[in-house]
Amino acid sequence: MSQVINRDGIDVNERWRAQEIAEARYSFRWHITVYALVNTLFVGLWYYSAPFLGVLTFPWPIFPIVIWAICPLAPHYFYAYGRYPNDWIQNETDRILREERR
Repeated sequence: MSQVINRDGIDVNERWRAQEIAEARYSFRWHITVYALVNTLFVGLWYYSAPFLGVLTFPWPIFPIVIWAICPLAPHYFYAYGRYPNDWIQNETDRILREERR
């Protein structure tokens, strides 16, 4: 693979990948903020509706909290902050090449 260096002396592919990671992390920060606000609203609705019903009902906000955390939030976190498979492949390739040079 050929390396293309821009005016700043940075490999274009590395810059593109770094920008992709930064965008994913920025997007995740907004996602976690919306998650916290919406679920706080759900818990508030559940808690403050109790006087109208006479008793505290089953804590139904647990369902959107858990489901939203497992389904869209966890994969978004791992995409933004986890290791990409290409990183592992690249690191393993580098390790093998270092071992062969010994």
